[in-house]
Amino acid sequence: MAALMGGLGATPARAGDHDHDGASSPYIVGTWKFAPNPTQSPSVDTEFRFINPTKLNVTLEYAFFELDGTFCGCDRDDFAPNKTTIYTMLAEELLPPPLPGGPPVFSCKGTSGALKSIVFLNDGERIILDGASQVGFQTHAFGDLVETDTSLQGKVMTEAAMQSVPLSDKTREEIRKIHEQCVTVNGPLSQ
Repeated sequence: MAALMGGLGATPARAGDHDHDGASSPYIVGTWKFAPNPTQSPSVDTEFRFINPTKLNVTLEYAFFELDGTFCGCDRDDFAPNKTTIYTMLAEELLPPPLPGGPPVFSCKGTSGALKSIVFLNDGERIILDGASQVGFQTHAFGDLVETDTSLQGKVMTEAAMQSVPLSDKTREEIRKIHEQCVTVNGPLSQ
């Protein structure tokens, strides 16, 4: 934890931190909706598409929160340049715990909440935001759902861009906290 605080918490705000144009950011937020059905496909699901618009190999972590703000899961992926990572909430629910005997990737009890996604370079456990960026889209689908590894279709579908969060000292601290929560599910970053 000291490495995290020294690495990210001590990073000073930069001149452009408050002037972010909103197109991409190392920190984006959205919402998830999921109404599982034990006998057939869910009646409501959300598909997330994360895009790495940079030439950097970064780490992608996306954390799930209940409506009351309670942390309830996180997934982590390597995120190659120009890669698009696609997941549905059903796919997240079906993933095995990343750590033996550890918590599942998705353990939310409600039917909707917040998703916070961060991308970063790392030096061991020290996360580095410089140059890291992402863009994200969320699609909520309702009724008669058909899901594959790369698509979600339903009777009614809505799509929206996830919202980028401008960097500041406070949001850098929030990114550090999200990463610490993700480590409880996925373990430390590999060296």
